[in-house]
Amino acid sequence: MLLRMALYNLAKHRRRTVLIVFAVLVSVLVMELMSGMFQGIRINFMTTLTEEGGHIRIRDPRRDSLLNPWSLDYPLQDYTTTLEAIGEITAGVPLEGEEVLPFGAMLQSAERTVTLAGVGLRRDSSFYRAVARGMVAGEVPPQDGTVVISRALAELLQVTPEDDLLVVVEDSTGSPFYLQYPLGGIFETASPDLDENTFFIGHRDAQDLLYLEGDTMEIRIRLQDPGAAEGVAARLREGLPEVEVQTYRDIHGGLVQMIEMMDFFILFMNLLVVIVAASVITNAILMNVFERTREFGTMRAIGMKRRGIVVMILLEGVIQGGLGALAGLAVGIPVVLYLSTTGIDMGGVAEAFGMGSSVFTFAWVPRSSAFNALGGVLVALAGSLYAALAARRLSIMEALQYD
Repeated sequence: MLLRMALYNLAKHRRRTVLIVFAVLVSVLVMELMSGMFQGIRINFMTTLTEEGGHIRIRDPRRDSLLNPWSLDYPLQDYTTTLEAIGEITAGVPLEGEEVLPFGAMLQSAERTVTLAGVGLRRDSSFYRAVARGMVAGEVPPQDGTVVISRALAELLQVTPEDDLLVVVEDSTGSPFYLQYPLGGIFETASPDLDENTFFIGHRDAQDLLYLEGDTMEIRIRLQDPGAAEGVAARLREGLPEVEVQTYRDIHGGLVQMIEMMDFFILFMNLLVVIVAASVITNAILMNVFERTREFGTMRAIGMKRRGIVVMILLEGVIQGGLGALAGLAVGIPVVLYLSTTGIDMGGVAEAFGMGSSVFTFAWVPRSSAFNALGGVLVALAGSLYAALAARRLSIMEALQYD
């Protein structure tokens, strides 16, 4: 009976009902869009972080004591045996593992010279996909005997494909050494770290250049399931005690913790939305309830108890909140899904967040949508509870005489 009466009251006072449902809709929609945006930041950031460095890194443990990150001391020797051991230890785990050789170098063309990081990749490398997607000419990993640089560096050095570049390094013996390579490709990404500070060369060419025959500096592993990184790393530490095994959380601990705090930021922003929406919804519900005070007095006079009035008002709030929440999700989820595929071109803003691309994409997480819908219902329910308690305090005579 109370449910039927609640539905009747909502239909009778349809303008107030529409206003409250619309307020809940807007609040849920805003929360959904904010959740999609911040979840997109989180997922894009983690994807970019592991796309280049992988989820697990293996190297000589003595490298932690080196002050120069580009030092060639303590390379991984006989790394092919290590790769085979990794395959046996992680049998059944979908992953991509390969040797990578990062080093410091100078590129010179005529009288122009730049200092930057070089990366030696094997021909079938699956890393640095952002660079592969941004190739303007040629390909990465580069062809044997060539180097690949960014468009910005090519313009700075005033070179075009097939022009020669001099690569100057300090080899593994500590002696200066240089070789000349033709420019085999040009790329352009939205990552300043790649476009301004990195060039690529074949892994075998890097070994010859650095006098590291048969050695590499590290092995990187990318997992199909990032959540399995800690478990796989534990197995590798047990099976390969002579090397250092680090997960992306170990390597980028501060950055990972910062991005994981995004959940708290989302919660904080949603609370702000809820507080603003609650003031509007509560006022609308109070007006709706107080306009019906005489009706409540009449109901009390013919036998309805205070508890019945409270339950009826709360039922109205739940229905209004549920309708508004569903409508908010019906509008918000398609928008988030659309922006998750097309994205928004945010230029330098996306680059500042470390997205690796000027196009910023949203991300839809079902759990967030469920919390947003629950938040919308609770806001309406809280407003209804406040109004119900206010109506409950009135006696029958006060309610009948209420003007």
